[in-house]
Amino acid sequence: MSLLDDLPHRCTIFRQTRSNDSLGGNKYGVVIEKTNVEVWEQQASASEIQDYEKRGIVVNTKLYFVEDPKVTERHSVLITKRLDVNSPNLSVTDVSNPDVVYVKSDTRPDASAGLGILWRVMCEKKTSRTQ
Repeated sequence: MSLLDDLPHRCTIFRQTRSNDSLGGNKYGVVIEKTNVEVWEQQASASEIQDYEKRGIVVNTKLYFVEDPKVTERHSVLITKRLDVNSPNLSVTDVSNPDVVYVKSDTRPDASAGLGILWRVMCEKKTSRTQ
């Protein structure tokens, strides 16, 4: 059995939505797109962080998926389980939740998984320093 057969984390993928409230202002919310998706969260490398900083984009983590998750910058991902341990805070709207990551790049295939292909998404995880 290889890592590609069973990634160590699970997540829920959310899409951020915008609608008008009764006074014509903007109201923001989230819609669940996928649940119980296999994922592997890794810290972004120094060179990846620098590459995105050159474009004015903050990234500090990356997610790997077995299939293309079809996410864009309008999505956020909540890590719901790490190594069979459920996350204590399942609120995607809580910006202080350390298990929420915000997508900062389109999905790209990554061939660094040996003979298999994983789909990589660069993300920002908010911390007390980045909020």
